[in-house]
Amino acid sequence: MKTKFFAVCAAAVVLAGDLCAAAPDTTPANALSLTSAEPLTLDLSPFFWERFVTPERTNMELVTVSGRQMFDGLPFQVDGRACLYGRDLAYQRRRPASAYPDIIGVKVGRAFDELHLLHATQFTDLEGETVAKVRFNYADGTRHEFPIAYGGQVRDWQRLQSEAKEIYTDPDTKVVWRGPGVARFKSTTRMSKTRLVNPFPEKAVLTIDFVSTGKVASYDVAAATVASRDPNRPVTPPIPLDRPERDFDGSLMVRVVDEAGQPIEGVLVGPNISVAGSPSATVTTPLYTSADGTGTVRYPKHESACIYFTVDKEGWRRLPDDPWLWFRRAGVADGARRR
Repeated sequence: MKTKFFAVCAAAVVLAGDLCAAAPDTTPANALSLTSAEPLTLDLSPFFWERFVTPERTNMELVTVSGRQMFDGLPFQVDGRACLYGRDLAYQRRRPASAYPDIIGVKVGRAFDELHLLHATQFTDLEGETVAKVRFNYADGTRHEFPIAYGGQVRDWQRLQSEAKEIYTDPDTKVVWRGPGVARFKSTTRMSKTRLVNPFPEKAVLTIDFVSTGKVASYDVAAATVASRDPNRPVTPPIPLDRPERDFDGSLMVRVVDEAGQPIEGVLVGPNISVAGSPSATVTTPLYTSADGTGTVRYPKHESACIYFTVDKEGWRRLPDDPWLWFRRAGVADGARRR
């Protein structure tokens, strides 16, 4: 089969200057609890890919939120995180999608009004992109799914310098914790809490599944608690921003073409920007090229020192094989360059 190639062109306007089926459940019907006034913390530990504190290693970015926590008057057990498949994480770790299985069969065994989640993603994604689905498996054999969207309920654990705005469009989502980040990224860490309202609170839920949609970002869930609705519970205020948001006032048009110079639609372009003196370029919002092979990347014009792109489309590869396209701000290196 003939291999297809594409090339990437970029026009810098300002940069060079200023720059799955539910697992069967054998719980007897008469063992289910149809009502309970007490919240129930769900056991996610069988699905953890990382524990935050072990005898061998401590995650210094997340250690301050580990253990028993209370948010909105509800208990959460934060011992680690379960991770679903996302394209960027799998690529970075050189592991197949099968290494990140869906989370199937988290035990519940009772009726409830609300599911409360502590969660985030690894890597960024398009604003509004559904990165995971949460599925309730009821005792009567029915199901209900909730979409989890990037910029709706979750964002990257790391609040990077290359993020323009911290937006959560879901009114039942807020940031409840912030902590130290990765020094080389000059980032901070965050975690959001989301309330999902059960549309059938009178029915017992056997299990809950968390399912990847196979997008760019990987969905992580750190803790989950089910509870009855209680308007008298204390409310945890959202944690305010730890630094001002940025004005992404610069623009760069990217055009992807094939060997014959014809535009390619639907190429995933992943911009990475070094912002505000960060020694490492970090990811910002990705995009897909339009029918004319183009897309526009925005960046903070006076704070960006370097920008590079990754490009990906199934069945295609870069020509030449090096997948990076770099630009550097004048004065930072020897001008703009490709490599």
